[in-house]
Amino acid sequence: MKKIIFFNVPITNEPEKLYFKAKGNASLQYDGKVKFAINAILAKKVEKADNIKIVMLKETQKKEYDKHYEKEFMIEFSKINKSIGAKIKYVMLNKPHEEMRNAHEKLLNAMVNEIDDNSEIYADISFGTKPLPFLVFNILTFAERFCNAKIGNIIYGKKDFSPTKQHEIYDLTSLYYLNSLSNTISCKDSKEAKTVFKKILAI
Repeated sequence: MKKIIFFNVPITNEPEKLYFKAKGNASLQYDGKVKFAINAILAKKVEKADNIKIVMLKETQKKEYDKHYEKEFMIEFSKINKSIGAKIKYVMLNKPHEEMRNAHEKLLNAMVNEIDDNSEIYADISFGTKPLPFLVFNILTFAERFCNAKIGNIIYGKKDFSPTKQHEIYDLTSLYYLNSLSNTISCKDSKEAKTVFKKILAI
């Protein structure tokens, strides 16, 4: 199967190898330690017959500040994939370290070009700047609606800085589908819409 992974590359603070506890979706639990939360998911989801395209979204840094954490990601995932044997392709998409509309539009255009029909898509929004998750959600909506894509998991890896060190992976896929459902609600007024929305939340 064709699998596409959107991964936000960290730009500060080198990631540590951590054990993440899966919250809300026990099927995502991985017993190893990883620097990048998405690798805990891919270790369980990737199969030998898969063609994997990892699209790395990176904020452009000045050369002297660029830590190249994308290279660490590739090393870690390659070690995980060694025992699996899937085909891997890496794509780097850069955007300026600024939150201007033209920068977002250029990145969205580039992301759309990486969507293959009939693929399964995963996303990790643990790192990167605040607007990146919005861009990723937009692309996933486009891919599902127009490219016959299946959404795998959208995850967020939370590092616990407290003494308990309970690092966690949250599956945010349900939030994505909640947004999709909200966009399809058709009601005569806000009162009816709120009632329908609350029923959806209760499912």
